[in-house]
Amino acid sequence: MTIREAELYLKKELRQIYDLRESRAIARWLMHSLCARDYFMRYDEKLSADAGKKLRAALPRLLAGEPVQYIAGEAEFYGLTLTVTPAVLIPRPETEELVDQIRKSVRIHDPVVFDIGTGSGAIALALKSLLPAARVYASDISPKALSLARKNASKLGLEVSFIEHDILNEPWPDIPGVDAIVSNPPYISRSESASLPAGVREYEPHLALFVNDDDPLLFYRIIAQKGLKALRPGGLLFFEIHENHGPQLLRLLLALGFQNAETYRDLQGKDRIVKASAGSR
Repeated sequence: MTIREAELYLKKELRQIYDLRESRAIARWLMHSLCARDYFMRYDEKLSADAGKKLRAALPRLLAGEPVQYIAGEAEFYGLTLTVTPAVLIPRPETEELVDQIRKSVRIHDPVVFDIGTGSGAIALALKSLLPAARVYASDISPKALSLARKNASKLGLEVSFIEHDILNEPWPDIPGVDAIVSNPPYISRSESASLPAGVREYEPHLALFVNDDDPLLFYRIIAQKGLKALRPGGLLFFEIHENHGPQLLRLLLALGFQNAETYRDLQGKDRIVKASAGSR
């Protein structure tokens, strides 16, 4: 079987549960993982025995709905290749838009940036790659996530200070003079879990996904309350949000004392990013 034949076979099998677009994307991602980035330039080569074995092992997992990134063990984010496992969320394109908003908004050459709930380290590492002079800190409550984030930082040669920290229940960590805080915290209400794609609901870590229905803004409120005291005057707060929570979150931030709170739409036209300023004190 050639590489081309293997990819066609994989796409055909995936059509059992995925549409054409998803089948193509998943097949390309797995073949990229099995045969290297330039596999499409070697379509007529014979698929190696090792790659064939891994493809046969991966197919039942794919047909069970397991995300291809977990099977391949890696995901792309803002030009970086990150190792991912079920201990962390798979980085998503809308989070790249959050990083882009931070890149455009932070005007300081060497800012202190704090990423709360870092998971794989995607946001923190992307920001460090974009702002080399920045001092980037990143926290997570999960030791497994932090271990993975540290491995990603080492692999990419990017210096980020990782902290095991429970933002809800512990005092603010000792990070001096923060210029920007960013977080993509849990924001999906548990009652919404049934509406999520099975690959998300059944494979990605619930600790990083869900918040109780009776307090959907819990993480935002705590981060904003603690963060307002830690930010330098004029410091910025950035959140990725649930598309339905924008107006409510803006009111919360303004009530807490933030200024210039506004939402930004993602490429799908959904309110997914919030930015606010600590103002001058």
